Amino acid sequence: MKNDPRYSQFLNKVILGPKGRAEKVKLVSWFVGETPLTTGNVHRVLQGIGVKMDPSNVSRAMSGDAKHDYIVTRTGPQPTYVLSIMARTNFEQWLLDEQRTA
Repeated sequence: MKNDPRYSQFLNKVILGPKGRAEKVKLVSWFVGETPLTTGNVHRVLQGIGVKMDPSNVSRAMSGDAKHDYIVTRTGPQPTYVLSIMARTNFEQWLLDEQRTA
């Protein structure tokens, strides 16, 4: 993610910006596309980009704050999450729109 040419937008709008934990977890989910993620996967990525959020808050963000934005699969020991197409599209439009900062 840090090597992406759009990283400064990610940094300004989500990582350092005023947005809350739901937007931070959506950034990770949006970036990986349709790859299912556990809350642990998201937590490790957030740590890797310098976002301090404990695992329980990652879980709350994905299963509570943004639960309507995720498709949840419960086939293994941990549920996996993928952003719905509508949520992915809306998040991408907001994220990549350089005119909108909030």
